[in-house]
Amino acid sequence: DLGNTNISGSLGPELVELKNLQYLELYSNNIKGKIPKELGNLENLVSMDLYGNKFEGNIPKSFAKLKSLRFLRLNDNKLTGSISRELTTLPNLTILADKSPELLDFSKDISSLEPALNIPPYSQVIIC
Repeated sequence: DLGNTNISGSLGPELVELKNLQYLELYSNNIKGKIPKELGNLENLVSMDLYGNKFEGNIPKSFAKLKSLRFLRLNDNKLTGSISRELTTLPNLTILADKSPELLDFSKDISSLEPALNIPPYSQVIIC
């Protein structure tokens, strides 16, 4: 658990070398840049907590390959784009995200922030 430890800088694709990693807990730090798409190759990952950093850009579509993932916390960052429909089909996954209209836009034409609209029934998406 490396949460709340004043880590700064950015994440590199080298994290994918940690093939047996199950918990990536980097919450409440000062990490910036894009979330590496290579993290989608960490097939044993159960929990990814990136809350409270300065990540920018899109949530990688490669996260839909994380079949073991049960918890994904992304709120309190500077993410844009939307949560991919493929990611929301992972069974038993809870996603915590900001009340950003872009992150909630599953249909590409939602005009409301109402979290119950157009959220696929598989994953639990909690809007913070």
